[in-house]
Amino acid sequence: MCYSMLYIFWRYKIAMNKKVPEITESVEDLKSLLRDAKKKHEIQRLNALYLLKSGMAKNRTQVADLLGVHRLSVGTWLRAYETGGLQKLLERGYAPGYKPILTEEQQAILREELQKPEGFSSDGQIQTYIADTFGIKMNYKTVYAMVHDKWGAKLKVPRPSHVKKNTIASAVFRCEFSQHLADAMAGKRSASQSVRVFSQDETRYGLLSSTRRRITQRGIKPVAEIDYRYESVYLYGAVEPLTGETFFLEFSHLTSDCFQCFINEFSQAFGESLNLLVLDNGRFHHAKSLEIPENVVLLFLPAYSPELNPIEHLWQDIKAKLFTQTYKALEDMQTKVTEILQNYSDATVAKLTGFSHFIKAANAV
Repeated sequence: MCYSMLYIFWRYKIAMNKKVPEITESVEDLKSLLRDAKKKHEIQRLNALYLLKSGMAKNRTQVADLLGVHRLSVGTWLRAYETGGLQKLLERGYAPGYKPILTEEQQAILREELQKPEGFSSDGQIQTYIADTFGIKMNYKTVYAMVHDKWGAKLKVPRPSHVKKNTIASAVFRCEFSQHLADAMAGKRSASQSVRVFSQDETRYGLLSSTRRRITQRGIKPVAEIDYRYESVYLYGAVEPLTGETFFLEFSHLTSDCFQCFINEFSQAFGESLNLLVLDNGRFHHAKSLEIPENVVLLFLPAYSPELNPIEHLWQDIKAKLFTQTYKALEDMQTKVTEILQNYSDATVAKLTGFSHFIKAANAV
């Protein structure tokens, strides 16, 4: 028994006094790697190399004391570094006997499902998916740790998408947007005429309150004042994402007559250029009674695809600023909207609406 203990102690002393392997990375290189490191095990192991390379620690014991880890862990890290360099050192191993519940292939399948926009409604649904797909039962805490803590997934409010939407048509339109613009203005542009591309839409706002999330201390239920008056107006707008220039008119209704008035005024405001208006398929946009001015061309988006219309981002920003309070009268709300619109700079609007495919296509016309 005594002999065994002495033997173990002797082996332990040899291990602790073993020469530290040569660290080929410079102190500056290790500092740079530490700045970029995100995972805890990477930071610990890189710190071990840094302490030794900089001379702040002379051996395994000092490194262990400074990092607050066991000396045997430091020895394991240095052996890995000695045999396989940084790549081997930073590999995340598992404790002896530990086996991940899901294989790498199964994890890849689950992560692919999480990449889909429809996602999962809850962690419980993910548990059910794992059980049905792989025949494996995972408890809630394990699922949460893997999906949220390790992979960074989180519960989000989904963007509404109409059941009749053709996802493929929307994707194709985005990819071929430049060609759509070229086709729309074919034969309509004079030799000296410039071309401008606008995003057009309408939004309604009124006294019927819109409740939004509020930040309060834990345990405090947020309260928001509401008003059930149904007075409202419509804001018609056009935005040029390339420059951030805007044009707005307010109307009481959403009709073809109001839209006719809007495009007439818009045409006069931008009379020197050929103006392409990218807009949705609202019924009044297709009214047979419409008389489109000569310097205006309408280009319609695929059905049920508001995410392709840059001005939607501006509407969201306006309403976020607007619905921070309640209003006694519709006129008060209209005054606030005017104030919000006047405070926008062209640069801010361009940043909000500057969809990459839109900007690229507008630059090409």
